[in-house]
Amino acid sequence: MTEFMVLRLTGPLMVFGDVAVDENRPTAPLPSQSMLTGLVANALGWRAREGARLNRLQERIIYGARRDIIGETFTDNQNVH
Repeated sequence: MTEFMVLRLTGPLMVFGDVAVDENRPTAPLPSQSMLTGLVANALGWRAREGARLNRLQERIIYGARRDIIGETFTDNQNVH
C-alpha cells in the first residue's frame, strides 16, 4: 500500500536555497529532498545532529514537487556587521 502526504508550502516570502558558490547563494525553484526530509524530521521531533536517522528517513521517502505559482525573485543582502 502506498501512502501520500500533501504539503502546501505557501507564504509571502519563501526561499529554497540552492548550492552556494563563493558568497552567492541562488534560489532554487523547488525545495530539495534534504529540505523536505528536514521538515518532516522536525515535525517528528528529531534533531539535526541525528544524521544516521535522517539518512534512513531520506532513503525511504520519495518526494514529488509541483510549483503552481511562479513568484518574483529579488536580491536580499544580509550582513554580519
